[in-house]
Amino acid sequence: MRVLVERDVGHGGTAAVMGKLAATYGQPLVASDDSGVTTLFPMAAVLMQAPLANLGLSRRATHGIRRLAHAVVRSDLRFDPRVAFDELVSALTREADLDLPSAHWVAMRTLGEPDANPFGAASVSTPAVPPWLDPTAQEALRPWRSYAAVLLALLFASS
Repeated sequence: MRVLVERDVGHGGTAAVMGKLAATYGQPLVASDDSGVTTLFPMAAVLMQAPLANLGLSRRATHGIRRLAHAVVRSDLRFDPRVAFDELVSALTREADLDLPSAHWVAMRTLGEPDANPFGAASVSTPAVPPWLDPTAQEALRPWRSYAAVLLALLFASS
């Protein structure tokens, strides 16, 4: 979901839209701890039918969110550790219309896959032409491409 929103509003506006989604359609936590978390993110069934026009998203993004929610409700897309990595990537590209690097990023975060290839994903902030997009460099990082991607995302997010 975050990838769809970020693709539409950019990195800077994503947190606000996600917060508005949670505040408007999420469920309050009965017992909140000191972390400051007070609301659960909305369930897919809620997002399928929620009027999303007030979020400032394009029709394409709104359609993508609904399509993703429908796929989750139908179980065509499952964020489950028993799902194979390649199966989740395929479902994310097919059902959520994510590009391959973004699908790898989401599947990597969901399943903990150490050798995902998320280089080039919108969620990974990088310079214009990073050297790690070179296929030879990516092969050299195997079988730990996920760890390299997370490290690079952290490095460039703080710069």
